[in-house]
Amino acid sequence: MTLSTRTLTPGTVYRTRPTDALLAFLSACDAAATDPHHRDEPLDLASAFHPADYRGVIGTLWRTRDNPEIAEAFYATVTWNGTRPPDTDATTLNHVLRRYRNSYPALPTHCGAHIHTGM
Repeated sequence: MTLSTRTLTPGTVYRTRPTDALLAFLSACDAAATDPHHRDEPLDLASAFHPADYRGVIGTLWRTRDNPEIAEAFYATVTWNGTRPPDTDATTLNHVLRRYRNSYPALPTHCGAHIHTGM
C-alpha cells in the first residue's frame, strides 16, 4: 500500500489488510511512537499492522527524512537481492543500520529511529 495524499490510521490498516502480508516498512514518519495525547494507549501505527496479519513491521520512533538508501539496503539484504521472499529479520535491519551509521557518523538520528517489531 502506498500513500500520497491520504492519512494512514490503525483502522485503515486493519480494513485493508492483505492476505499474504509479511512486512510493513514505514519510513519518514514516527509510526512507532505513541500519540502524546494518549501515552497510556499502547497502540501506535506500527503495532496496528500486527493484528492485520503482518509478521513484521519496521517503523521509526521519531520523524525522520525519508531515506530510500536504508530501505533499499534492507530489502536487498533481507531478500538476497530479490532471489527469495522476504524474511523479516531484525538482525538484517541491525546490520543495515550499522553500515549506514558507519558511512554517515555525523547523522545518527537518521538511522537511530528505526525499530523492528514482530517475527
